Amino acid sequence: KRKTIIRAETSAMFRGRALCIELHEYSFTIREKGRRKGFELSWDSAFTLAAQKEAARVREERKVARKKGK
Repeated sequence: KRKTIIRAETSAMFRGRALCIELHEYSFTIREKGRRKGFELSWDSAFTLAAQKEAARVREERKVARKKGK
């Protein structure tokens, strides 16, 4: 069981501010640098969202490929 919280500043920018991330055992928090308010996400919800986005991308590629084949 991890007891420490890992904090990092990313190179990604949002509205002119760097994004900071805090990694917890079952979740992570992402916020803009210099702001106190952040958004907490569970690891499984982040994975589910990524899987849904990938599935939508694959569906779109197949749709385009079918149209080219006709």
